[in-house]
Amino acid sequence: MSEGLEDGMDAGSEGRAAEVVIVAEMALAEGRESEALEVLEELCRATHDEDEGCLRYAVHRVTGDDRTVFLLEKWRSREDLDRHLASAHVAAKRAREAELFAGASRASFLEPTGFGRPEQATV
Repeated sequence: MSEGLEDGMDAGSEGRAAEVVIVAEMALAEGRESEALEVLEELCRATHDEDEGCLRYAVHRVTGDDRTVFLLEKWRSREDLDRHLASAHVAAKRAREAELFAGASRASFLEPTGFGRPEQATV
């Protein structure tokens, strides 16, 4: 779905699988914004309904910019993310990327810094 999602994530402390947090920026194709948002809405619904281990999957629009959206993902484990990436609903989105999105999305894995209160310091 996005550049950078092939990067590995290390296991958490004590050998436990770490939660995986990703933020992806996507540019919607000019004049196709509504269609692209419909595809993302269906992707979100299917992900929420079907993907075990999905802790958060949220699309946000940039205020004042109708063509840029961010997808914030949080997964219980890398294995859960990998299953999601292999799903039919991700394949359906990928099949429409060239026509509905302007270029490749940019995805980044995030690591918490631990600054501040633990309950407020992570996504």
